[in-house]
Amino acid sequence: MKLNKNIMYYIFSIIGLIISIFDYYQYYIINYQIIPLCTTSKISSSLQINCNAVLRSQYSRIFSIPLDIFAMIYFLLDILIYRFFNNKRRIIFFWRLLGFLFVPYLIYTEIFLIHSICIYCTIMQLMIILNFIYLLYDRFSIKQPRSD
Repeated sequence: MKLNKNIMYYIFSIIGLIISIFDYYQYYIINYQIIPLCTTSKISSSLQINCNAVLRSQYSRIFSIPLDIFAMIYFLLDILIYRFFNNKRRIIFFWRLLGFLFVPYLIYTEIFLIHSICIYCTIMQLMIILNFIYLLYDRFSIKQPRSD
């Protein structure tokens, strides 16, 4: 079974949007002390999985706005841009490139400044990376003629 090409343009953003809403809701709305599936565990002597450490850090907000809000906006806009501008390939490319270029900063911040990784943040970052990789794959792969 082959997935429709258009669905692949949405799927990673839909997953990212769901995860960002879930993370925001769990941490900021209902104030869970421990977000589900994100218990503290050590990865190495200087790195741990700890969503609360990441979400409580000074790096978790820009202009007092949680990064989860920015993630929700990013994924929602990505869906809308593809839906309404799918014939404007440059807009989609630059939007996804912008997200892709922001991911190394987020990873660096978690690993080297906070010394903690948030599972949900990592999933969102992975969705941004996969979005961009799929876009590159789809745009630049050699199309094989259909054998019907």
